[in-house]
Amino acid sequence: MDFIWSRLDKHKKKWRRIVKILTLIEHLIKNGSSRCIKEFKVDLFNIKAFKHYEFTEDGYDRGQAVRDIAQQIEELLGDDELIEKEREKAKTYRDKMGHMTGFGNKMDEHHHTVYEGFGSKPAKGKKKNRKASIDPRFEGIGPNDFVSHFEEH
Repeated sequence: MDFIWSRLDKHKKKWRRIVKILTLIEHLIKNGSSRCIKEFKVDLFNIKAFKHYEFTEDGYDRGQAVRDIAQQIEELLGDDELIEKEREKAKTYRDKMGHMTGFGNKMDEHHHTVYEGFGSKPAKGKKKNRKASIDPRFEGIGPNDFVSHFEEH
């Protein structure tokens, strides 16, 4: 958390970074551990300071985004019931999106994709030498076959 507070102190003139950091704080409140919430409550004064943030760039009030997010975080940290409600919404969303892993990714019963462990370490319980299987309908077909198909139509 020291990283977050140091970034907020260090970049007062860089409104985009402040927006990103405050968005990170909001995300950690909704999705992080309860320790995050406790620490953010203790250091709420750091966040409240941005409720009065002013920065104009090219004649536009760029500080409005910072003020809005700081206000939302303050309201969130001030209401434990709201925190629980938002954390439950975030969990539901994570669970829903967890099943949608993208094109071609398959998940096992423990919500691990077949690509977990790709790299230096295999995923727990996974065999090290896993071979990819090809759909029999596409066996022997190369990328040029698809290009020629679209050129014909």
